Amino acid sequence: QMVSVKVTINMPSILIVGLATAVGVAAGDIPAIVWPHDSAGSAGARSPPGGGANDGVPFEATFSDVTMIGSSNYTHFWMPQPLLRVTAAQTAALAVHVDLCGDGTPCPPPGHPQPTGAFFTKASGGGGAAGGAWVPDAAADLPTATVIRLNATVTRGFGAIVLNGSDPTNTTATMVYQDWTVGTDGRTPRGVTPPGTAAVSGLPPMLRIAYLQSTPSAILQSDGGGGEVAVTQFYGYLASAPKLGGCHGGVAMCYSTVTLGSNDHGASWTFRSAIHWDGTRMPSNVEGPCEPSLVALPDGKTLLSVFRLNSNMNLWQATSTDGGFSWTPGRETAAWAVFPQVRALRNGALVLTAGRPGIGLWLADGRGPNAPAATSWKFYNLARAHNAAVGGSNPAVLYPGPELGVVNASSTPSDPAMTKAYTGLETTGCVGTTCSLLVSYDRLSNGNRGPDPRPTRSRGCRLHDAGRGEPGVDLDDVRSGGRRVHPLSGLCW
Repeated sequence: QMVSVKVTINMPSILIVGLATAVGVAAGDIPAIVWPHDSAGSAGARSPPGGGANDGVPFEATFSDVTMIGSSNYTHFWMPQPLLRVTAAQTAALAVHVDLCGDGTPCPPPGHPQPTGAFFTKASGGGGAAGGAWVPDAAADLPTATVIRLNATVTRGFGAIVLNGSDPTNTTATMVYQDWTVGTDGRTPRGVTPPGTAAVSGLPPMLRIAYLQSTPSAILQSDGGGGEVAVTQFYGYLASAPKLGGCHGGVAMCYSTVTLGSNDHGASWTFRSAIHWDGTRMPSNVEGPCEPSLVALPDGKTLLSVFRLNSNMNLWQATSTDGGFSWTPGRETAAWAVFPQVRALRNGALVLTAGRPGIGLWLADGRGPNAPAATSWKFYNLARAHNAAVGGSNPAVLYPGPELGVVNASSTPSDPAMTKAYTGLETTGCVGTTCSLLVSYDRLSNGNRGPDPRPTRSRGCRLHDAGRGEPGVDLDDVRSGGRRVHPLSGLCW
């Protein structure tokens, strides 16, 4: 189902959630994979757009139900992550955080007192794709990084990790968190306690912390006591980074991906290990292991970390069987290139979304002692899947030819690129051996440069003349021309 939203080609960004994705076993024990799943198990089946041969991966994906979250001529409008259910129930409402700032630009921009991000929520219809419309909510209090489910109705979300300025050794840090649940409207996240801080201890000396991962923490059974341990990752520069070498831009050091563990539901964290640039295996002239996504494999014991080395290069992966205290040597995957999102499904499939160039979804088999094979990730071109699901010929909502032709990290996208390839990913349930997910992603019109320098005229939306940097102007804060305008950020939907 496509929510009809009027857009123009001059709008800087169109954030879309959807491509409700069904992933099922491809051979033998179930009928053709379909979405939506019906009792007959066959109606509506079609070939997966962008998919190829089976490539030894016993799963297939189909796509449908593209839904517009919103569009904006605000400075930027992208990075829709995390995408998650407000509570643990599969039928719970969905929420997504959207960045309103671009790479390397002031945030908030001059003349724009609006917040640096926006939250959108959506009532679920049980299968994730159905249900109410996406609406922006300025009052929503939602994490913008990793999350832990405390119980069926309360989630602990972490929005930042910073070094303690009072510690000259740079071996301790603080994580800021908020416990939240759903409001009385059944949809909007609401804080249930004041924001708190969690101590991080035992770090190797750090130069700088970059970002906490923007995916849910992996949850494992602890080695003793029968409790659970939460494991998450961040990346930054260690004090030893200059000795690692390998980085570009005249900076003679590389990022490292750092693993933390918590035995008290995220109230405190301790250092477990770090994944460093390995010059004997990894290419040089890269930024180093960064932007990690961490997931527990179906065996419940093995952790998989998928991380970036550099844009326009393949992602790498490593596994741990001791709760993140040590990792296998990194292996290059067949997927690429920035801020991957990885989920493990109940049927054994692993799903990864990322891109740059283009935007893609990959499948792998997460079962078995050596899973997943690094080279086995099976690619689906999400730009092609998006166009097939949306249909029509409006260039403002379709991806152009170069994105449709992306097949690997060396492919040439449009200039400016039509997506930043930052994605969100959330499971929405399983029926038998068929599981479904939602993917959130962006469709840009002017790449990293933000809005077209020509003033955009769109009745009912906040105007922004990016060429002269003038403040936005609200033409109308009520319904206008079939569109609604958020009075705080000027977002249109």
